[in-house]
Amino acid sequence: MRNPTTGVSTKPGPVQYYQTIKLDEATADTLYGHIVSAAKKRNTRALRMAKQQRKRIEILENERRALLKAHLAGAVPIELLSEEQTRITDELAQAGALMANSEIHWEELQRSLRKALALATNLGSAYTRAGEKVRRQMNQAIFEEILVEVDGSVIYARMAQPFAAFHDEEFRLWLAESATNPGPGAARGSNVDTLVEAMGLEPTTSTLQRSHSSQLSYAPGG
Repeated sequence: MRNPTTGVSTKPGPVQYYQTIKLDEATADTLYGHIVSAAKKRNTRALRMAKQQRKRIEILENERRALLKAHLAGAVPIELLSEEQTRITDELAQAGALMANSEIHWEELQRSLRKALALATNLGSAYTRAGEKVRRQMNQAIFEEILVEVDGSVIYARMAQPFAAFHDEEFRLWLAESATNPGPGAARGSNVDTLVEAMGLEPTTSTLQRSHSSQLSYAPGG
């Protein structure tokens, strides 16, 4: 849309458009609690795996000690000892890697989540200060699609998760209600689960696949 007097577009450009993407601090704080709670609930499987791998490591260490004692007693030849030691070492490395991948360092996760939500409350300011490379990265992360006319005005934008959920009015109303009246929140559990997955706060075997344009898309000016 253009001003009929000046001929200048009255639609916001990307910098101005980012100023309209706002997540207030109260909503961010409520969202923080829900996301951490959901991540912990969904981490049960990972904790179970970590326990299994710790037990496996204990068994392998005992097996290695028994093998060495048998060798010293003359019951196991050096060739077999070497072969079995290699096997045990490989299995210990595998078990250690699986255990490390299944464990979540909650203090680090909570710090990172706080930083991410703080950024989400100030996207407009961050985009204004950013250089072209960072702006492209922000566009890729925040939007599934954004169309800009040749004069620089935004004519269409569709946000990606988790940002779309942040700005869904119904979801934000539920967050506000849950802050004053905490409950199981079953009606919105799936939304929080989506945020947990999209923000990468849990071990997962599936990958959220999403195609983003590496540049802003431009449409002919009207």
